[in-house]
Amino acid sequence: MKKETVKKSTAGRKPAASKSPPAAAEPVVAKKRGRPRKNATAAAPAAAVPAKPATKRVAFTITAAADVPVFLAGTFNNWDSESIRLEGKDGVYAVELDLAPGSYEYKFIVNGFWTMDPDPARDWVPNGLGTLNSVVVVK
Repeated sequence: MKKETVKKSTAGRKPAASKSPPAAAEPVVAKKRGRPRKNATAAAPAAAVPAKPATKRVAFTITAAADVPVFLAGTFNNWDSESIRLEGKDGVYAVELDLAPGSYEYKFIVNGFWTMDPDPARDWVPNGLGTLNSVVVVK
């Protein structure tokens, strides 16, 4: 007696995805066991850590009325007008910063007003706001 083949209905079914040929397998590399040779595991020399540039202590001083807030802002702190507060005693305000070699523009903020360094030994440059910035060069 013959077996009858029953055909299943495919109505409403998604067609089967066509099978693509399998990707070429990567060749299998046998690993050697035992102690590795010195040259086989020699790591590349570690990258030299760049030396941190030497900094120099720079003093910033200004005379102003006693008991007013005095801050320092410049290219060394991205012109943040409140991050460096100067300590004052008898109307003389000062702060020292460690700065790497380079040229820095800055201003004092005395009681909310931006002002140049009154020290005649300091240089100055025009800024994009129509005023001047003081300049200190660290060598």
